[in-house]
Amino acid sequence: MAEAETVLRLEGICKSFPGVRALEQVSLELRRGEVHALVGENGAGKSTLMKILSGVYQADAGRILLGGQEVAIRNPREAQEAGISIIFQEFSLIRGFSVADNVFLNREPAGFLGHLDRRAARERTRSLLAEIGIQLPVDRKVEELSVVEQQVVEIVKALSFTASVLIMDEPSAALTDQELGRLFRIIRSLKQRGVTVIYISHMLEEVFQIADRVTVLKDGRVMGTHPAGELTKDGLIRLMVGRQIEDYFPPLGAGGGPELLEVRGLQRTGRLADISFQLRAGEILGLAGMVGSGRNLLARCLLGLEPHDAGEILLRGTRNAARSFRQAMKAGFGYITDDRKALGILGPRSLKENLTIANLQSYLAWGFLRRGREN
Repeated sequence: MAEAETVLRLEGICKSFPGVRALEQVSLELRRGEVHALVGENGAGKSTLMKILSGVYQADAGRILLGGQEVAIRNPREAQEAGISIIFQEFSLIRGFSVADNVFLNREPAGFLGHLDRRAARERTRSLLAEIGIQLPVDRKVEELSVVEQQVVEIVKALSFTASVLIMDEPSAALTDQELGRLFRIIRSLKQRGVTVIYISHMLEEVFQIADRVTVLKDGRVMGTHPAGELTKDGLIRLMVGRQIEDYFPPLGAGGGPELLEVRGLQRTGRLADISFQLRAGEILGLAGMVGSGRNLLARCLLGLEPHDAGEILLRGTRNAARSFRQAMKAGFGYITDDRKALGILGPRSLKENLTIANLQSYLAWGFLRRGREN
C-alpha cells in the first residue's frame, strides 16, 4: 500500500522492567481504516507495547510517528489528544454514572456561568452512538448495561476524543457469539469512518474473521506481520510459539465417574421450564444458548443466588436446595462470574485478601483474623 495510508508507525521500541526485557526493537506500521490484530502468547509483550502507545508506560528507546511526525506520548491524556485511545479488558467506567456522564467524564460540556450542560452531553452522546449505528439510552446507568453495551460506551468515549487509532485489548473475553457479532459490526463501521483498530486477542478464530493484517509478538520481538488472508491457523500458532502444535486440547476422559449432580424439573416462572440434567465426576457439561435464554439464571439457581419455583437439585443423590451462596460453597460448589470486576473480585483489596475471603472462617479464631495463618 502507499506510504500515504500509514497513520501510525512505531520504530525500535524497547522496554525493560527489573529483571525482564519486555520489548526488544519492536517496529509496527498501522494503516488508516484497517483492523490490525496483535497476537502472541501470554508475556509476549502485547499489553506492554499498547501501554506505551497509549501513554501508560514510557519506552526506554525507539520512537512513535503519527502522521509522519514524531510525537512524545507522556501520559494517557496526551495519547487521547493525539487521537489514540485504548479500551482495556477491564473497563474504565463508573458504574453508578449514566452513559452520557461516563462518555464526557472530567470534560463535561459547560453552559451559562460555567454550569454543567447535561443536555449537551446527552445530545452529543446520542450523536456519537448514531454514528456507529447503535441505539442506547444515554441516561441509563452503566451498571444496568450488558458487557457488550459497556464496550459500546468505551468506544463512544474514545470517539468523543476524535480517535483515529482505537486499541481493543481482549474485547471478546466475556462476550457471547451474538454479542461478538454485534461488536464486529461496530468495528466494521469504525473502519468505514477511517478509524484504525488494533485488535488484541487470544481467540484466533476471531482474528481471521475481523483482521486485515496480523502482527505476531514472541518474547518481546516481532516475528512478522502478514495479511490475515495469507495465514492459516496452524501457521499463526507456529509463529506464536515457535514450534508445531499437534494437540490443541488434552484428550477427553471417559466421563464415566459417579453421578455428582442431578437437576430434576427445575422451574422459574416465565424464565426456566422443566430443566433436567445429570453431571458425573470428571465430566465437563456445556450449557449453550442465546442471550437471555436462562443460562446464567440456571447457574444462579443452582448456587442459591436466585430462587426457583419447582424442581429438585440433588448432590451425590441427596437433595440440596441451597438457600444462599454460602450453603452452596459448603456443599462443594464454586462460581466464576462473567463480570469479574463487579462481582468476582474486591478491586481495592490485595491478592491475599481476595484469595482468603471466600473461606474466611478458616482464618478466624474467636472472631479475629489470624494474620499469620492467612499469610
